[in-house]
Amino acid sequence: LSFFQRVYGLPPAGGPPGASAELGEKLNAIIPALRTCLANGGAWSYHAYTPSYTQDPVQERASALRYRLFYDYYQLYAPDLMSLPILLTEAGVDNGKGWNDPANGDAAKFQSWLQWWDQEIRKDTAVLGATLFEIGQPETWPSWDLEPIAPWVASHLDSLRPTTPILSVAPAEIRVETQLGRKSTATI
Repeated sequence: LSFFQRVYGLPPAGGPPGASAELGEKLNAIIPALRTCLANGGAWSYHAYTPSYTQDPVQERASALRYRLFYDYYQLYAPDLMSLPILLTEAGVDNGKGWNDPANGDAAKFQSWLQWWDQEIRKDTAVLGATLFEIGQPETWPSWDLEPIAPWVASHLDSLRPTTPILSVAPAEIRVETQLGRKSTATI
């Protein structure tokens, strides 16, 4: 197993703001940091929220798929960054209220959007995954709380599980050492 040594985070969903020229200046400014992440086996992150449940990839490039604008830019001006993976570290609906607010619809509407969005992000090989916001604090984030649809999320993810093993190798032994010097060996 390997873990990322560095993850560089960008501003929240919808950022950095600005028209094309201004956005380009801001993206140019972070190229050195992204190259450092890439050189050290790292990744970058972004928050991917939709304000309106649109299932239009062109419209969502302003919000939940905004990272695609960054990759388009880097394809032209820093093509070495095209192999830098991205983690969507927060995702969901946010227009000042979450998916579970009556003004934003219901579970079926959110689930439909999530299925669409999941298909979209799977088209982008740099996307390693997404973390939906939020579960476990319904008293703090009531309209974002995923607990009411957690069984659906689990079922959706289970339906995407490959039927064949992902790894075709079977190591005889796995050794793990933590930064604190703890060692563990498992014989398989």
